[in-house]
Amino acid sequence: MTVVLTVLKIIGWILLAILALIIFALCVKVRFRIEYSSENTSALLKWLFLKIKLYPRKPKEKKPEEEKPKKEEEPKKEEE
Repeated sequence: MTVVLTVLKIIGWILLAILALIIFALCVKVRFRIEYSSENTSALLKWLFLKIKLYPRKPKEKKPEEEKPKKEEEPKKEEE
């Protein structure tokens, strides 16, 4: 019986900590900034110390494709 109560107490503290983190995250100021001009447009999201550039996104670097050696076809053996 005491084991069950201890487990429930631990689960309760974990849920309380998660709830506190969610409330803290919702209380922090989030800033969204959009700049528009005829030459360029940009969008930036700021949350705590994070800055996330939403537009224009960085172009993904394409990995150079390695040429795969072609398998040589083996001559077919003719059965007599």
